[in-house]
Amino acid sequence: MLKGDLRKKQILETSEKLFCEKGYEKTSVQDILNELHLSKGSFYHHFDSKERLLHAMCESHAMAAASLFPRTDGALDGMGRINRVLSAMIPFNGEGLRFLMMIMPVFPMPEGRSIREGYQDALKKAWLPVMTQTLDGVRETREIYCEEPEGIAGICLDLLNDLWCKVSEEIILAETDPNRQNADLGEMMSTIVRYRSVLENILSAPYGSLVLLDVDHLNELSQQVHLHWRVQAEKE
Repeated sequence: MLKGDLRKKQILETSEKLFCEKGYEKTSVQDILNELHLSKGSFYHHFDSKERLLHAMCESHAMAAASLFPRTDGALDGMGRINRVLSAMIPFNGEGLRFLMMIMPVFPMPEGRSIREGYQDALKKAWLPVMTQTLDGVRETREIYCEEPEGIAGICLDLLNDLWCKVSEEIILAETDPNRQNADLGEMMSTIVRYRSVLENILSAPYGSLVLLDVDHLNELSQQVHLHWRVQAEKE
């Protein structure tokens, strides 16, 4: 690895550690410099702002998740393979959820929209080849009708990005609105059913064949975010 690439990697890793410990808003560029014993010139050579640094983290996490995803699984039928990709792309599990919980508090901030859209773009770019390959393979089994796998894959990923953001917004609202106590699971499930129906129509897939998120998963997700939010508040 080239020296410049190594330094960039060190900045990303150290910054993410500080963001997890202190929160994005409370971590300054100077905090990052102090942790790395780095000059401002070295930092700004790689990132022109803290916001751009977070964008780079989003890109890195999206690419890492997609690159580690196993492309084949002979034990699954066509719809099973599609569901496997959809589930992996939505950042509500494992490392994806850990990272999402770190950046969720940024979403209501002024730069939040840019960060959210940047993460969406990074996820689409990273997962488009995986989704395209999967649809192309399933098309050959005639389980779905899909003339242009890459185009349809892009539409599906756009819808998934919109879906996880809407679910996230509901969970964030429950954490930030003093008049709310819990996320509305019923509202979130209604949203998921609508998106599932649209995706099934786009893929000409049988009704109910796509599995996105269920009530148990949503409940667990909202509880994990609530616990994370409370722990972060106690650090302040």
